[in-house]
Amino acid sequence: MFSGVLIDHILHVASLTNLGISVVSGLLPHIRALTKAYPRQTAGHFIEKLVLMHKNLKRGLNRGAAGDDAKTWPGLPELVFLRVLGVLWPTSDMRHVVVSPARLLMGSYLDLCKIRSLVDVASGLFLCTLFLQFENRSGRFVPEAINFLINVMRSLSPLRDVSHGSAGNPPVPQRHNSGRLCVLDMGNGGTLTASRPNLVAVIGDKQISAQTNVDLLGLAVDLLARFSQSYKALEGFIELYQPVLQVLRDVDSDVLSPALRVRHRLIYRAFLTLTPFKDQITRTLDSTQRLIKFSRQARRPLCLQAHKPIPIPSYTPKFESTSSSYLRTRDPDHERQEASKLRRQYKEERKGAIRELRKDTRFLAGVEQEKRREKDKAYHERIKKVFGSMEMERAEEKALEREKARDKRRTGRK
Repeated sequence: MFSGVLIDHILHVASLTNLGISVVSGLLPHIRALTKAYPRQTAGHFIEKLVLMHKNLKRGLNRGAAGDDAKTWPGLPELVFLRVLGVLWPTSDMRHVVVSPARLLMGSYLDLCKIRSLVDVASGLFLCTLFLQFENRSGRFVPEAINFLINVMRSLSPLRDVSHGSAGNPPVPQRHNSGRLCVLDMGNGGTLTASRPNLVAVIGDKQISAQTNVDLLGLAVDLLARFSQSYKALEGFIELYQPVLQVLRDVDSDVLSPALRVRHRLIYRAFLTLTPFKDQITRTLDSTQRLIKFSRQARRPLCLQAHKPIPIPSYTPKFESTSSSYLRTRDPDHERQEASKLRRQYKEERKGAIRELRKDTRFLAGVEQEKRREKDKAYHERIKKVFGSMEMERAEEKALEREKARDKRRTGRK
């Protein structure tokens, strides 16, 4: 189908060195029109591509997620394909034949693949951005994105010595896909400012620099803040973002630039914390802990009922299998029993009246049949008499004719 040819052409353009965004944008209206005209055929082509991407992911995981030659993270063609998929198909449905498998595949990328370089970080951040766009209207919870962003924070930010953890808060467990990739420990982070990263350029160039480190770290913090705005209504928001808060506490802010400190202060405001991050770190931690404590108290945990126990209502058993008419018609409620008695009498009287009407109908039918039988009998007798008289007349006429014939024969002999 032609829509499949256009999708293949988009993947080919995305695989080139110079990504033609204008070409992809120009083909999108045509693909959207073909999708509306032939949704079943276009969905089948998208599903084939998703199945192929899943097979490639399994092949890369089988070779080893930590290996440099294992192609686990999606490249630019796959990311562009997922972006086009989110534009063409509705992403807020509970279940969708195309979007649901794509969502599962994106979650598998974020959860199963190991971070080996800044290119992998850029691919994962691209997927997190897609998740944020997909679930903007539905507000569906994506735990893989939050876990990945926590791992990016631990991998790209300079951390203090947190081997023993903070007081009352154990350190965040090290996941299997988080490694130390920070290039800001050399002291050059203080002269850099965080800007909006070009994820396509990072994935295509595959160059590691301090500026790229800062840009990706700033994007991760920004995505955490945006996800916090989407998930702030969840009941488990405190447990969800408590590891994020702990990672932010462990970041060595002296290495980072002032612009990035502002971003960290914004993410703290997502926790309703208004205390500056660098100068008043102690009061920030205390305030955050108090807010978490107040949030837990506002949850109204389950407790036993405070009022007098309500007795369980008891009812008279209904005997269905017994043959006793007395127990079957017995009711402790006098009014209900009288009403049942009247209904039973009405049914019996109605049956009796129907029975009498049927008897009267049968009797009247018999009388009418007898009358008709007598009428038919009188008619047949009358007809019989008429036929008898006619036969007598005919017999007399024949006798007279015979007599005349005899007289003629006698006259002729003489």
